Amino acid sequence: MDNQPRTTPKAHRDSSETSLESLYQTGLEHTSTFDLHQLLHSIVRSLTKILRADLITLYLYDQVKGDFYPPAIASGTYTGIEENDLPDKGGCAARIALGGEAVIAHQAQEHPLMAQGFIQKHHIASSAGFPLKIAGNTVGVLFVNFFDPHQFSTEDIERVTIFASQAAIVIRNAELLRQQEAANKRLEVLQQAQKAIDSATDLQEVLTQILSEGLKTVKTGRGSLMLIEGENLVIKAQAGPEAGDPDRTTMAFKLGEGIAGIVAKTGDARICPEVSLEPDFKSPEGKDIRFHSLLAVPIISRESKQVIGVISADDPRPNYFDETHKQLLSDMAVQFATAIEKMMLVDTLHSLHKIFEQITSVAIVGRELPLVLDEIARNAIEVLKIDVITIYEYDQDHEKFLVPPLMRGISQNQRMQMQTEVFEGEAPWLLVRQLKRNHYAADAPADPIMSPPRPAWKGAGFVSREGIRSSAGVLLKVGEVIVGVMFVNYRSPHAFLARETQTIETFANSAAIAIQDVRQWNNLKRTQEQLIQTAKMSAVGTLASGVAHELKNPLANILSSINLIETGRIPRPMTEEKLQEIKSEVHRARKIIDSLLNFVRPRESIREAVDVVTLINESLNILENQARLNHVTIEPRLSAVPLLQGNATALRQVFINILINAIEAMPDGGRLTIETQADNSNVRIEIQDTGPGIAADQIGRIFEPFFTTKEAGDGTGLGLALSYEIVHDHHGDITAVSVAGQGATFVVTLPIGDRNYESADR
Repeated sequence: MDNQPRTTPKAHRDSSETSLESLYQTGLEHTSTFDLHQLLHSIVRSLTKILRADLITLYLYDQVKGDFYPPAIASGTYTGIEENDLPDKGGCAARIALGGEAVIAHQAQEHPLMAQGFIQKHHIASSAGFPLKIAGNTVGVLFVNFFDPHQFSTEDIERVTIFASQAAIVIRNAELLRQQEAANKRLEVLQQAQKAIDSATDLQEVLTQILSEGLKTVKTGRGSLMLIEGENLVIKAQAGPEAGDPDRTTMAFKLGEGIAGIVAKTGDARICPEVSLEPDFKSPEGKDIRFHSLLAVPIISRESKQVIGVISADDPRPNYFDETHKQLLSDMAVQFATAIEKMMLVDTLHSLHKIFEQITSVAIVGRELPLVLDEIARNAIEVLKIDVITIYEYDQDHEKFLVPPLMRGISQNQRMQMQTEVFEGEAPWLLVRQLKRNHYAADAPADPIMSPPRPAWKGAGFVSREGIRSSAGVLLKVGEVIVGVMFVNYRSPHAFLARETQTIETFANSAAIAIQDVRQWNNLKRTQEQLIQTAKMSAVGTLASGVAHELKNPLANILSSINLIETGRIPRPMTEEKLQEIKSEVHRARKIIDSLLNFVRPRESIREAVDVVTLINESLNILENQARLNHVTIEPRLSAVPLLQGNATALRQVFINILINAIEAMPDGGRLTIETQADNSNVRIEIQDTGPGIAADQIGRIFEPFFTTKEAGDGTGLGLALSYEIVHDHHGDITAVSVAGQGATFVVTLPIGDRNYESADR
């Protein structure tokens, strides 16, 4: 301070105290006003009146940013100051804000800090600058200016210092209140929007609702919501005059092109006061622009931090959108990015769930791998929006690809022409044998995995031959087992975003499970057929002695008759009789042999009409001699029952297995009863013996593979296990009841009608 009076007369002190009290009351009055703009004008007007200054200016200061911000407020006899006329960062005002001390210049034109642009420009003779401080923080700077020379008294300085303290308090309170009101307003808007969005049931409805609520916050009815798909920004929801325009609703922007495309690529919001003056703005060809202002904010994923879309608002008025609008719309975009991603995920999961059900249904019903692969390809093209899909099966045990591979395209319904082998060094081989992980190539022609070097004699590779621009190779794995590799291909450039790769890999997991399920079913089917054949051969060994004995009788009769005829000593009528006996015995022997061959010979698992009673009689015919050798009496009680749909060979196997076990359980003779009966739904077959029965601790395990109650070497333990599988494959049931010392009863229940035929192969 220069040349300030050191003492104040008593009269002046009394006047000062009165003035200070008046100043304090004025400061209190300011607290009743919390509109910042109005408050600032009130402060400078009050101080102008108290000090009778020619010009008072007040500048707001952001201590965090270290800079002044509008509005600049002025009051007095001079009104040539605009609200955006802010002090320089290196000027006197900045020194006061940073240092927190007042600067008094009785002769402002000569003062080292004051003698600069503002003082010179406005011909200020005397000036004093005061920091507006609260709790050590500077919230603004206040200048008191006189056009004529003026000596600032101690009283003047005290007045302004106290006034500055009061002003700082009310400015801070007003700013805090403004911030709180703004936060409350944003929260209220977001809560209202959240309530509206929560009522939406699908992705399109969510997007439409978010756009509607977003446009409400910035008080305009025009705009659009766009999501990134590959390299494009695609309009998903629109409001305003262009909303019904089909050209607008199908419009897409390239990332990095146009205002929205730049926002999507950079992640930075943009305000365009006048789009016609924006070099980055791209007007749709042949379309009139019906707006001037444009605001575009990015929708950024909270999880991946990637831009997933853009909300844009436009208005016919120039310079309509400001920083407040940008903040409000940005808050909404942040708030509802999760809602969009969540609904996108739900939408995708619903689609994938339906796909998995369809693929699984085909796998269960058809059990044919080509049908499953076709279903996988069809759904991939539909859901993943790809142009071409290729699937290569892989046998990890033998480290080889199975041929031919499957290829489907969006524009073709028939199989495309493909090579039938996968050569070493080609894309499928590289993924499975070398890379051993999924691989995404946005630029497939330049990618060494998707387009590896090829000798000329092989011709063009898949990528160049099919015009593929982007491709993803995904391993089809179940656990650690690789069952194949799937390529999803696009004929236009495509960026694989994190959300999209997750969808592709989820789809691939479902496809791999379906493929592996069919493979395991077919392997199980082959194994079961082999086990059935093994059990048959075991049963043949058991039957051999009985069949051999049975064949000896007709052969002995044939030989005896031939010897008698050869003697020539029998009359002609007797010779003819003997020839008929020979013929009858030959037929008998052939019948026994045919029955045995039918039992042993593998048959295809065809479904046909089956007469259970006929199957039981055929089984008894094979075992008749075996029962006679064991002194077992057979008592058939076979009532006529409805025909079944099933596999005759397999069901015959069931009856023979049970009958053999029953006969062998009675080595010292006994009685074997077979009874059939039926109700409206099922045929029931009971086979009961009078053997020693089955121990209580063993009956629960008799249908387990390789479990046997016979002595070591006398049984394989497969007969009843296979019988159980065959009956259940026919959607029937087989049970055993036994009391020690009182024999055992086996009950086979099989369903009647076409129901069994329709689902027996599942």
